[in-house]
Amino acid sequence: NIPHNDVSITQFIKTQIENIVMILPEFKLIIIGKNPSLELIELSKKYDRYIEIKGYVETLDDVFNGACGMIIPLMFGSGVKLKTLEAMAKGLPVIATDFGVEGIPVTKGVNCLVENNFDNYPDVLSKLCDVQLNEKISKEAIKFYNNYYAKDVVFRHYEDIFMIND
Repeated sequence: NIPHNDVSITQFIKTQIENIVMILPEFKLIIIGKNPSLELIELSKKYDRYIEIKGYVETLDDVFNGACGMIIPLMFGSGVKLKTLEAMAKGLPVIATDFGVEGIPVTKGVNCLVENNFDNYPDVLSKLCDVQLNEKISKEAIKFYNNYYAKDVVFRHYEDIFMIND
């Protein structure tokens, strides 16, 4: 129900789902998030073989464990996307636009795949199906998260900040 999520995924589906399934006929897009728009619901019905709207889920573990990657094709928006960090923390490879990794110092092609042109997503998704590449990005994503965003790292930064002010 957040405008930048809804507009972006709707546009992504409209322009790319048919291109993706031509290359990856077993492709399945699982959309998570509460209150999807009517337009998104209708699109998912049109492509029900390839799209499933789960809505709100209590825990992402089951969805993440069965996924090859997370697509974050944001066309606009601002701020750090917690969904990106959640995926990286679990080692789920992320394919995102610059808006999807905004404020997160990822190394493109190492711990995250960044692609702003929706027309290139079918090829990028296909590459991510390579088990070795997927595993490499997965390991690098976890390492990145643990180095920058893990609880102990964040707490250390807070301690450093507060010690300066003593």
